[in-house]
Amino acid sequence: MGQKEEGDDANLQSDLPPLPDEKSGKAYAKGRNVGEPDDGTEGGRQDAAEAETPAEPAVKCRVSANISEEEAPSSSRIPKSTAKKWKKAAKVVREKSIAKNAVAKVNAKNKIGTKAEDLEGDGNVLKVLGLAVQRAFRDFGKARAARERGGEGEESGPAGVGMEGTPRTLDELEFSAEEEDEPSTYNVRQPAFVCCRVEDEEFSKVRAAFDITDRQYYAVLGLQEGRNESDLYVIGSNDASGKSSSFFFLSPDQRCILKSCTSTDVKTVMAFLKRYREYVESQRFTAENGKGLKPSSTLLPRCFGLYSFDFDDPTVRTHMYMPSSASFTSLPHFHTISSRNNPHPQMPPVVMVAMTNFFGGTYEIDVKYDLKGSTHGRLASDMERSKKSPVLKDLNWMEEGRKLRFPARKEMERVQSQLERDTAFLSAEGLIDYSLLVGLHEMDESEAEAWRYDHSAEAVRVFKARSETDQTIAYYGIVDVLTPYGLRKRGETFLTGTLMCGRDVSCQPPPTYRHRFLEFCKSEILAYDEDDQEEKESEHSA
Repeated sequence: MGQKEEGDDANLQSDLPPLPDEKSGKAYAKGRNVGEPDDGTEGGRQDAAEAETPAEPAVKCRVSANISEEEAPSSSRIPKSTAKKWKKAAKVVREKSIAKNAVAKVNAKNKIGTKAEDLEGDGNVLKVLGLAVQRAFRDFGKARAARERGGEGEESGPAGVGMEGTPRTLDELEFSAEEEDEPSTYNVRQPAFVCCRVEDEEFSKVRAAFDITDRQYYAVLGLQEGRNESDLYVIGSNDASGKSSSFFFLSPDQRCILKSCTSTDVKTVMAFLKRYREYVESQRFTAENGKGLKPSSTLLPRCFGLYSFDFDDPTVRTHMYMPSSASFTSLPHFHTISSRNNPHPQMPPVVMVAMTNFFGGTYEIDVKYDLKGSTHGRLASDMERSKKSPVLKDLNWMEEGRKLRFPARKEMERVQSQLERDTAFLSAEGLIDYSLLVGLHEMDESEAEAWRYDHSAEAVRVFKARSETDQTIAYYGIVDVLTPYGLRKRGETFLTGTLMCGRDVSCQPPPTYRHRFLEFCKSEILAYDEDDQEEKESEHSA
């Protein structure tokens, strides 16, 4: 398939008008904004200012998979019609290469879930919802691109932008149902729905703190032009690890995750969003070269957006209904949505939070661990172990003698300090039940050799650790941070801890939970290679 795409690109370039020479005036790059897509969906991976950097005097014009490599002098001219052809060609090549390269960088064996298009039954509600999600993201991306170009967009409507949905406000899109007596545009007939993105200005700043542009974000999750069904991956609530009834969508390249939320999750996000944004921005530090800031170093989940999907179809609404989300209509952002033209106002909308995938790495993850620092009941069950991608727990980690090992003490202490800052933030917000998610890959000799030369390229920014004494790569990050220590959790602490002779149960007050978690990280998780050297010297001296 890759060979076919390369051939297509070659044929495309051979059909284009010849490149301008040094005397022909301004290069084709002047006739278009190199970093700007036509429709706001798949292009725009690089800012226009960066793309228009003056080139060397000699003409070097080419269309390549990396559009940022295009170079052109400022002294040549070509006809507008030719410039338009080059613009179209560059867009086609860029869209193909973006999709191909992004997927190629995520190890195929790390991909989890089932493709939405492979779910059984055309009326499968997760199929319907997945397609609706991608249609909404595509339209939000188009509207954003149109607004940046100075044309009609999010405020003024879809005219000239090619949007399917009708903008009600800056952050609301309404999609009409497909007529029953008309052929469907998609493989799955779409009901009417309203999509709302909540507090997007705040989330946009969060994305910027991690160096994620809006164009990249909407391109990753939006439906590609020409597709008539969703290409998201789906993890149903029965297949997910943990006790919640949440389901998940993963982007086609598995860089982003959409997780369904309960009303408690939504209230927690809304309560701490501003402080969360301020915190992740505070964790940006100066780059090694002294120029600019690095992406935020926090290990907390990277929450990039909050979205509600309100369907008129009672079948979809009933299937997605969770008792724990029954109070959505009491939230101001959702009350008007769920009551508008809705024959079933008692049903809450589907609400999803968008995050990045800590395990969207280039190396295959052989085993996963969810580590809370508790020992009571923290052993993976037989049911969990029987899953395709099981997640083991604290006692499994300790029994197997695992360590998250770094090549030097300084690197380990840097991560330890980050954990201390991150958990201080969570404790101040009254949050518990978070854990350190760790994925391990055992390298073979060829991978270990390759690591020496290049170990930085990843499809998404992830945190990795690898020591010199073992051949293990570790991906890690903090997850499950939306559990407040409220009345129910206080009661759980009393019943399972105090009345049961102080067992080391997971549920503890925030300061206690944080202290135990950090102590477990220091004693059982974090290590560095010099430990081994010190142990050897100690044994030798004895």
